[in-house]
Amino acid sequence: MHGASGYLPYTEESKHMVYAVGVNTSCGQCIKACPKGLIELVPYGKKYHIACNSHDMGKDVIASCENGCIGCTMCVRNCPVQAVTMDNFVAVIDYDKCVECGKCDEVCKRDIII
Repeated sequence: MHGASGYLPYTEESKHMVYAVGVNTSCGQCIKACPKGLIELVPYGKKYHIACNSHDMGKDVIASCENGCIGCTMCVRNCPVQAVTMDNFVAVIDYDKCVECGKCDEVCKRDIII
């Protein structure tokens, strides 16, 4: 159910993202405009997403964010199809390889895979 603004209501699951359902045209302008590079497009209907784009090292992430990826690689090591890789200290899902088994989500101790 959408709020009066057309945005999905804030929930524990959505705390990492704000999006307008039915408004996004996937033009990429928000990605280009974000000064910290924190926005990315995720293919529609994909079940899992890495909700962190910080490229800081683990100890710096821990000091500044309770939900950031610390680069522990548990998701990488447990993905049965090698769809999860690390890119400069942050996990990345290759949606072409991902079979949506949920192993990455199960082993993520920081709960950044949503």
